[in-house]
Amino acid sequence: MRLNKNLMRFHFKGFAIFVASMATVSCFGQYEGLDSLENKETTKSEDLYTENPLHKLSLFKAVEISTLPIQTYSSFSIDPQIAYWWDKRFMLGVGSQIGLSQKFGLSTGGFGFGRVNINRIFLQGEYRLLYVSSAKKWVRSPIFLIGYMADERMNQWISVGIAQNPNFQQYSPYGFFVYRIGFKF
Repeated sequence: MRLNKNLMRFHFKGFAIFVASMATVSCFGQYEGLDSLENKETTKSEDLYTENPLHKLSLFKAVEISTLPIQTYSSFSIDPQIAYWWDKRFMLGVGSQIGLSQKFGLSTGGFGFGRVNINRIFLQGEYRLLYVSSAKKWVRSPIFLIGYMADERMNQWISVGIAQNPNFQQYSPYGFFVYRIGFKF
């Protein structure tokens, strides 16, 4: 039995490509380039901010929207808010609410909130004061929420929670359940 000479010949290029492709599985490299000097300088300037914790404060402006588009009963609420965000982890802020529902008419109010970010999940506690124009009554409630951020900068998020006060639940379009979609601007 005779084998073809081409099959028996050693193909150096093919072998080199095979070895190189196998080596990439276990080998890693890093190129620092010219940007490495700039990165080292910025880390030195960032160290200055750790001395004074107030330097890590940043202003956060956003709006939350809540809607219930059902044919027999619909509502829409918009909640602009402003907060101070410390170290991209803790947030304290205030906001206002204006809502319109088919059942309760116009509602306006305000709220204060605190938020703790854990990776892309956050926990929020707020105290909401709401004036329901159809009942000519002020209602208030602490609300506890859990949410998910689309990215670390919190450009978009969604949150769900529970209102604690039964009087507030009576005039809320969702009862005790609270959900919101938020956008940073």
